[in-house]
Amino acid sequence: MNRTKIATAARWIRDAEHILVFCGSGLSAESGVPTFRGEDGLYQHSKLLKFAHIEALHETPDAALEWFQQVIDMLDELRPNAGHFALARICQSRPSTIITQNVDRLLEQAILQSPNESSAPPARVWHLHGSLYRAKCVDCAAPLKKMPEDLVTARCPRCAGRIRPDVVLFGEALPEDAYFQAQGVAHVADLVLLLGTSGIVNPAALLPGLARSHGAKLIEVNPNPTELSAIAHLTLRGPTGKILPAIEKLVH
Repeated sequence: MNRTKIATAARWIRDAEHILVFCGSGLSAESGVPTFRGEDGLYQHSKLLKFAHIEALHETPDAALEWFQQVIDMLDELRPNAGHFALARICQSRPSTIITQNVDRLLEQAILQSPNESSAPPARVWHLHGSLYRAKCVDCAAPLKKMPEDLVTARCPRCAGRIRPDVVLFGEALPEDAYFQAQGVAHVADLVLLLGTSGIVNPAALLPGLARSHGAKLIEVNPNPTELSAIAHLTLRGPTGKILPAIEKLVH
């Protein structure tokens, strides 16, 4: 671990007026969530390519929803890691906007479990790819107030349609509210934290470059080089669960 780079990252965070945090699946990897693009990532799994597509919900809904239920049940057993908690504390200490590509709720759990010593409200997590812990109707798109216990048997109270997780599937566009929020912050943030993201998936991967073009400094934390490494002002090689706690200790 490069102590000079750690100290530089902490100083940039202390001096920042607004931080844009851009999270990828690597942030949750140490909690046991498979990464998306890694060597053993979810993108390599045939079931993801088969069932995480909008057509699967219409052509083989039972099989697709059973697969989603298995993923949700797996995630329910996992807990936030040290990187989640360190990031939560960093974002409590100064104005921050968190944009995540992750569909788990581990970062939200870390924020809720972290004592907030400032007067600022807890940082909001904007999900670019939706969340497995929100649900909506396949047919009328009405949101549900509560995630059903069994996706396969659940039905929409409005139209009796099938219920699906409110995640962005292959063949679907990003949610406009989250993406427009991210674009707006990219114009004003003076520091961007790139945490565990490959920088491959567009249009989400365009946001760091947009922020850089408006004067923001970019800090990348990732075990491996990525598509965003070339535009980062500072790169720290290692897992977020080790690097972020080391940075956070020097921020306060």
